[in-house]
Amino acid sequence: MEDKEKIKAADARMDANAWLERVGWATHLEGFDPEAMLRLTDPARYTAVWIKLLCYIYRAEAMADEDRPGYRLSKRQSESLDELSEIVEAYVDDPDTRPLEEDQVDRLTLQTVMALLDHRLAAEEYRSAIISGLAVMAIRKDGGWMDVLDYTPIYSAVIKIARAMVVYQSYVERQAEVVRLKQVKMDEQQREDGSLDEREAQEEAEEEATSMFRIVRKKVQRFMTVTPGNARAEPTPMDWIYKARTYGMHIRINTPAGGTIYWVGDRIKHRRVQFRMGELTEMLHSLKDEARGLLAKRLISFQCLLDRCENHHDLRNHALLCDTCGWNHLCPLRL
Repeated sequence: MEDKEKIKAADARMDANAWLERVGWATHLEGFDPEAMLRLTDPARYTAVWIKLLCYIYRAEAMADEDRPGYRLSKRQSESLDELSEIVEAYVDDPDTRPLEEDQVDRLTLQTVMALLDHRLAAEEYRSAIISGLAVMAIRKDGGWMDVLDYTPIYSAVIKIARAMVVYQSYVERQAEVVRLKQVKMDEQQREDGSLDEREAQEEAEEEATSMFRIVRKKVQRFMTVTPGNARAEPTPMDWIYKARTYGMHIRINTPAGGTIYWVGDRIKHRRVQFRMGELTEMLHSLKDEARGLLAKRLISFQCLLDRCENHHDLRNHALLCDTCGWNHLCPLRL
């Protein structure tokens, strides 16, 4: 509580507002040290938002419950994360005898992410490790909270990457189903006539396997969209993220852009350009004098031309025939 009071006393940036009330970061992280929370999400060599989330979950799981925010992993999530952690830690401890199989790591990482996304928010949203990690990522380096204009792109990154991983997971599942059906077809051929036509078995398996559309749609309807109107439906982390981003985007759209023109002493500054009012006035006077001289020169030339013409029809005929780029009736003419 002492750290929290110090943070609130720093300046007005820590005061509650509609955005903080909506996302609930301050309530969820009440009493925790901002610097300690930021260390949980430090990506070291990683920059992707999802890598930060996984770093946070992995590191927070090694801490005592009272030292970290109160999210809870489900049994499925814990098992996936433990299996992934075991493989990676074994490689780190002894890379020579325990080589890292990248395909297996990719599969377990994807499995862990799917488990984190497929999470029923039966109690409250911050029981989700994803939403808890997003709250910690909202802490700035100076201990304040990220502004809504800067933070909503993080929600967009989570959504976009999650969609890609759902599609890839669906592809992996379909390929596994095709392999299983292909083996079944080949076993049937072997029992019936003793022959093995691998190509035919592959084609039949491709036809009978569940389509990508149906696999993806099932996942999307389960945990990748907002809560439907079904009375039995329950919210998920993605449902909460979509709604929080919509609220943040509403603020972004209705917030006027910051000014880019400033006074610095007696100088006006616009991005990288600086000048004094006297310099601006002098420039405008110079432009006026230049325009006056040019106009007078062209008008005098035009008047001389009129005096040389026996009638004005010659001038009009010349004007109709002249197609020089940039020509106008004030340009000097020669008949």
